[in-house]
Amino acid sequence: MNKEKYKSLGNGFKVTLQEGGPKNLFLGWAPTAIGYSLQGICKFGFYEVFKNIYSGMLGEENSYLYRTSLYLVRLFREMLSVVKRLITLIHFRLLQPLLSSSQILLSHPWNL
Repeated sequence: MNKEKYKSLGNGFKVTLQEGGPKNLFLGWAPTAIGYSLQGICKFGFYEVFKNIYSGMLGEENSYLYRTSLYLVRLFREMLSVVKRLITLIHFRLLQPLLSSSQILLSHPWNL
């Protein structure tokens, strides 16, 4: 990102509209929507599947007795997910000064 060109969020919208019109505001929405949809399907779908598998392994009574442990495992998994996102963010923030913007776009894992 060019800090001199895009000084603020409002300025960024203004520059984008001036350079390419309204269609430029919608570039890139499809890969983002597909990525978030797949992430949501996997996150919540697999959660429901594994919740039933683990509860079935423990049995109905033990699932009820040890529900706090099951919730803590779920919480730990979510915390690891957040840490993974932070590491990715820091990784690209540190690499940004070293690479040109076109190389960052090509190397970013969310770009399809």
